[in-house]
Amino acid sequence: MPTCSNCKSTNVKQKEDKTRIIGYAAHVPMYAKKWVCRDCGHEWE
Repeated sequence: MPTCSNCKSTNVKQKEDKTRIIGYAAHVPMYAKKWVCRDCGHEWE
């Protein structure tokens, strides 16, 4: 499990980055993933 580089917390979740479409599967967009810290809100790839 990754840790936040900002606050060193392990309370992180993975969510879709709606700004980056990496492809389409049957006309449904597939988005890139990014990690978000639940404690401080820091986002990274």
